[in-house]
This record gives sequence, structure tokens and C-alpha cells, in this order.
Amino acid sequence: MKPLQIANYCFLAVVFVVLQIQTAGQTKSDLSWTIDPEGISGQITKTTTEADLKRIFGEQNVQDHEVYLGESNFEKGTALYPGDPQNLIAILWKDDQGKRFPKEVFVGGIENGNYAARSLWQTTYGIGLGMSLKSLEKINRRPFRLAGFGWDDEGTVHSWSGGILEKAFGSKSGRKVFIRLNPDNSHLAEVRQVSGDADFSSGHPAMQTINPQIFQMIFVFSRN
Repeated sequence: MKPLQIANYCFLAVVFVVLQIQTAGQTKSDLSWTIDPEGISGQITKTTTEADLKRIFGEQNVQDHEVYLGESNFEKGTALYPGDPQNLIAILWKDDQGKRFPKEVFVGGIENGNYAARSLWQTTYGIGLGMSLKSLEKINRRPFRLAGFGWDDEGTVHSWSGGILEKAFGSKSGRKVFIRLNPDNSHLAEVRQVSGDADFSSGHPAMQTINPQIFQMIFVFSRN
């Protein structure tokens, strides 16, 4: 082999190794942890496949998973970081056989009876698990409406009431992101005032006192 051929071969080998390090060898600090409501940018998009997840995050961090849908219902999907509750993402696929094209992406929620209080994952405006109702109001620039507590749909934002986040997350007829909040146990009397199968304003005095925090974000991607 001629010297020039050897040099070219060595150069290509180095490039290959670098590319391998940039993909399968990425660490958490190297990754983007923002999920776009439209599913058009970031590490998790509407065209993502399970193979992509294994390439980007490492095969050991991607596993089959029973995704909890509420009311004791589960659906087969994929988990990213299944052993790390604070950074777990659960994905349901449009093509569930080929494990391609996310249908819904779940950040947080209930896993093994526990809530994840924090997560590296966030979305537009830096919204993520643990953000308070009052902080969401400031971003939205007006009060919004959410379901009462104490039932399966508790704390789900049902309307952004024409605020900034309605454009980002969609309205009831075209929801792109579901945001869910839950209270702690320090304001039980106030929680009773805003519990049950009804919608309440985030400006309700009891809601303001409770100031519940986000415990789950659900992204609904469209391939259109």
C-alpha cells in the first residue's frame, strides 16, 4: 500500500471512530433534553425509531415497556432509561410492529406507584416536571383551566384560555402536549375545594394556595 493510501485509510478510520463516539458513546451531558411540541427537532421527534434511540442513547438504555395509560390500562411500548425514574421516557409507536414514529411520548407520571419529582427532560419555555402552577400562569400570561384533583384525570390542563401556551401546546381540538399537575399533602382543606370531575381556574384562591406542580407531560405527535 502506498504512503498516500495509508494516510487516507488512517484518516477514514479516525473519522469513523469519532462518529461512533458522537453517537453511541454520548453521555447525558452531551445530549439535548428538550422535546419539541411539534416533534420536528431534538433527539425525540415524530420520525424517531427505536433503532435511533439505541444509537443515540445506548442499547442498554432502551427496553420494551408497559406504558400506563390510566384506569389500570397499559399498552406495550418502549422505555428510555427504564432504571432511572427521573429521566424515564415512555413511548407508544404509530407503527408498533416496526417500533417507528412516536404516537405519544410520556415524561413523568406514575411508575411503580411513585411520581418522578424532577427530570432532565423539558419542553418549550423550559417547562418541565416540578414547575409550579404560578410559573405556568406567568408564561401563559393569564390563568388557565385544569381538571380537579382526586380522580384519574386530575390536574390535567384542559384549556390555556387563549394564552401563549395555547399556541405552543394546542387547544382541546388539536392538543399537542398534555400538562398535568398534582398537589402535595400540605393543603388538604384547599385540595378538597378543587377536587372532582370538574374544571377549575388556575386563579381559584384554593389553586393559588396549593400551587400544584407538573408531574407529567404527554406529547402527541402527528406525521402530517
